Amino acid sequence: MSSPLCVIKVGTSSLVNPNTLEVKITSIARIAECVSRLKKIGWNVVLVTSGAVGLGCSSLNLFERPASLALKQACASVGQLKLMSLYQDFFSLLHLNVGQVLLTYDAFGDRAQDLNARNTFIELLRLGVIPIVNENDTVATQEIKVGDNDTLSALVASMISAQFLFLMTDVDALFDSNPTKSPSALPIRKVHPFEIQNLRKQMQRGVSLLCPSLSVEEAMRKADPSSTGVTTTTLAAGTTFGTGGMITKLKASLLATASGTTVVIMNSAKIELIDSTISEASSSSLTEDASASPFDANSITLLSNAFINKAIGTTFLPHVRAALPTRKRWILALQPEGRLVLDDGAVEAVVDGRKNIWAVGVLRIEGTFEIHDAVSIANMEGSEVARALVNFSSDECLRLKGKRSTEGGGDPLCDRDNVVVLKDSHHHPLHAT
Repeated sequence: MSSPLCVIKVGTSSLVNPNTLEVKITSIARIAECVSRLKKIGWNVVLVTSGAVGLGCSSLNLFERPASLALKQACASVGQLKLMSLYQDFFSLLHLNVGQVLLTYDAFGDRAQDLNARNTFIELLRLGVIPIVNENDTVATQEIKVGDNDTLSALVASMISAQFLFLMTDVDALFDSNPTKSPSALPIRKVHPFEIQNLRKQMQRGVSLLCPSLSVEEAMRKADPSSTGVTTTTLAAGTTFGTGGMITKLKASLLATASGTTVVIMNSAKIELIDSTISEASSSSLTEDASASPFDANSITLLSNAFINKAIGTTFLPHVRAALPTRKRWILALQPEGRLVLDDGAVEAVVDGRKNIWAVGVLRIEGTFEIHDAVSIANMEGSEVARALVNFSSDECLRLKGKRSTEGGGDPLCDRDNVVVLKDSHHHPLHAT
């Protein structure tokens, strides 16, 4: 695509008042206006939206999120129609067409479906249409559900090679402690890619971050394990009708930044700052360099710094590397079915040397998987360093584990062409594919 591309994810809390179940009409209008302004300055936009279940509950006068899958799917069936009708009404006033795209994990897990979905996005954008994406709740089962639209938006951003992913929420940023309980809580404005995994683990344990003037990694090393924070409904569990929260946004950020996408978590009440910041930063870039493209590497870095410098939300910087091939983006989007834990030598060979994964370097096999399933590749500390497709089932891997080729280890467990590296063996951002 010849134009820069961003994905904007809007949560249920931005569309439906959780107390009254009333639709936030002004929010939808502001979303449409932001997208319209982005289009006018040359950006393509994909909108990932929650809200179908919440709107369905509103229409059916249900004041609690459905507990059963069948009731949730029924609510989604009612709400999806209402949701798209609202979007269509507002976008049509701005002379923009919208197209509905409903996805399940099948679209990412099956190579043919993945390519077909990507081609559909490209064609919609070529026609000037705004794709509006939601999970297909009316047919999804627990086994094929993406689970939350934060993750869905990251998978979509990876699929279509978006430069930016904006995760809209009801708080201003990721904070160093619980802002609803601690008046001294300070926002974290910048997160490097190698910090995200540890940040997720820290938050899941309910540990506050300290020393925000330091890097996230340094702050976590100084954190008090006995303290609590970042575990409130707003930051962890999501709203009554939403499934997201800050932990799912960190998961989404991990996926998206690994694909080269910059992620910004920000308050949906300030959505107009997306287009104004991009417009100002792009104008500055073109003034300084008349030949600058609005989405070359330098321009994207400039835009990322603009959000950081203007203290807008929390910006998650992407891995600095060449664009991933389509196949590797697809592998990254797959749900890992298990995990291979490697010794230090194997990690260095695979991550820094881009070698095959051999049985001799495998310490543990976790989970149950079949041939060609996706697995997570971890180091001895348990940190994920890569994703890969396996050449053997989990039972066969257990039989081969630790063996050399001369001892019956046979073929590699994972071919290097089917390995997507997430970080180097020294825990620093990647500089190559």
